[in-house]
Amino acid sequence: MRFVRFVVRLFAFFGLMVFLGGIAAGVWVWERMQSRPGLPEAIVLDLDLTRTLADHRPNDPFAALFGHETTVEQVVDALERARTDPRVKGVLARFGPAPLTQPQADEIRAAVARFRASGRFATAHADSFGELDDGMPAYVLAAAFEEVWLQPGGLVGVTGLWSATPFLKGAFDKLGVRPEMGHREAYKTFANTFTETGFTPQHREMMESLVGDLMDQMVDAVAAGRGLSPDAVRAAVDAAPLGDRAAVDRRLVDWLAYRDEAEAAARARGGAGAVFVDVERYLDAAGPPNAEGPVIALVHATGPIQRGPADRQGFLDERTIAADDLAEDIADAAGDPAVRAIVLRIDSPGGSAVGSETVRRALVRARAAGKPVVVSMGATAASGGYWIALGADRIVAQPSTLTASIGVVAGKLSGAELSERLGIGWGVVGAGANAGMFSPVAPFDAAGLATRDRVLDETYRAFLGRVAEGRNLPFPAVEAVAGGRVWTGRQAQERGLVDETGGLLDALETARRILGLPLGSAVTLRSWPAPTSPFDRVLDLVQVRAPTIGLEALPPEIRALLRATVAARREETVRMPELGILGR
Repeated sequence: MRFVRFVVRLFAFFGLMVFLGGIAAGVWVWERMQSRPGLPEAIVLDLDLTRTLADHRPNDPFAALFGHETTVEQVVDALERARTDPRVKGVLARFGPAPLTQPQADEIRAAVARFRASGRFATAHADSFGELDDGMPAYVLAAAFEEVWLQPGGLVGVTGLWSATPFLKGAFDKLGVRPEMGHREAYKTFANTFTETGFTPQHREMMESLVGDLMDQMVDAVAAGRGLSPDAVRAAVDAAPLGDRAAVDRRLVDWLAYRDEAEAAARARGGAGAVFVDVERYLDAAGPPNAEGPVIALVHATGPIQRGPADRQGFLDERTIAADDLAEDIADAAGDPAVRAIVLRIDSPGGSAVGSETVRRALVRARAAGKPVVVSMGATAASGGYWIALGADRIVAQPSTLTASIGVVAGKLSGAELSERLGIGWGVVGAGANAGMFSPVAPFDAAGLATRDRVLDETYRAFLGRVAEGRNLPFPAVEAVAGGRVWTGRQAQERGLVDETGGLLDALETARRILGLPLGSAVTLRSWPAPTSPFDRVLDLVQVRAPTIGLEALPPEIRALLRATVAARREETVRMPELGILGR
């Protein structure tokens, strides 16, 4: 038996060596690719929007090691640095079928406007802005460019906005499932999907308001970018999808040409010897920013919010906020003497109220330690995502951000009737009056309903109090804009729920103001926690993925050696890579 175990461990060890050897070879290639060749003297920035953009690079070992998505932050960073680089003559953006959210379009659109203001050209080309699908967000971004080129036969699918909400109560009635959901208050509509067969008046009012305001923003952006009246843009939307000639006639498109023709024209505008350089190559070759300035930590809060630390034993989806881990990251940034301020980038629909309070408290403590905190909202910062933001000094949201949703929901789906129909009986034993109140095998009794409603009332009142405190608003004023209602960033600013509208660059400018720095002065923006190198990611697999990938079968001595290597490598990490977003 010992011999069998020895053989198993021996083969496991050799398998590990092959695995690490392959990764080491990959790291060697990666490091060779990271050597920074000189950039040509005449550059046309190649902005590839035919692929899906991520908001930021993940720090998960597997996702970061094998994923290769360009991020919105990289695009903005490249445009910011390129607008002051004498080698860069202009930008050609290539649009394709990849989806683009309106907040992403807003973020890049502001960077394009700043790039154009530097006197450089900016051209957009698409094979089609949507085909038989929605091309509205992509075209709104393209309209910010100096010229819009469209492939012959392509469409401009600016068909507007449309939202469909499912309601499942009818299906649940047929199945014998009883939704027992409570919410505070009428605009907190998550439960309506389960408890209603159609819109309630408040639900319809909110959705019409959101769609209407987002549509107004898109129309205004296109009108400003194309030099058209809002009425002309709305008429085009009502006629869309538009064929290529119709799009030219309505002045939504400047030229009909194929991609190679657009590239040739951009190269000609770039001057003799102009070379296309993509975003990632440009940033790699340009190297770290030359200017040094006060350090601002950039922390990301992305995904639904859960209590406690992350589950480090599975293949973690980094689109989840583990409250304890995020609070620790904020505390680490606040405790670093080099860090002058923190920018927290939130893109979250909410989640655990307890987890949200954990993170909000971390922001309050960071401020008490003398580190100003500015929140930058992405596509969504609603419910718990908004609760988190209440710990900041200032909140900056995109006009199209969906935010607030100051309310709570709780309940369950009771399958008692379904069990009866299926002939399933449940033998239940419990101790404690409310021990089984959230069990799906029985409906709430009177005591359970009263307890659920008491918890909802207390949590909702606490949420209102946090808003009143964090936003310095009278309690009645908070109640008037709460009720679970979702607002766009623009609507939220009008109601005092956020301070400014804008993107990450605007949040950095706000941080400068709080620190008393000159507007547009250089700052060093560092991602927090530090992005790990490929070798560190491999070692992370050894430390946190061992049970998943079978490393626990190795002899204890080998596991100890590998984990000691991890610890030694982490001791070497004392500074973080910097982003090149500097000043105006």
